[in-house]
Amino acid sequence: MQHVDDIKIQKKRLPAEPTLAATCMGCHGSNFKGGPGHGPGQPDIPDLTLTGNMGKWE
Repeated sequence: MQHVDDIKIQKKRLPAEPTLAATCMGCHGSNFKGGPGHGPGQPDIPDLTLTGNMGKWE
């Protein structure tokens, strides 16, 4: 079993896969900017672009 200290975490961007993009566009829109929930009581759909919350991840 590896210890967490032994695992090197690398930051790299993975290429977008067409199937993933098509699936995500269903909720997040063709520009991935999100928007209001799909129905009453549904949470807002997050912005998946670099200007959204995910763009602040490190």
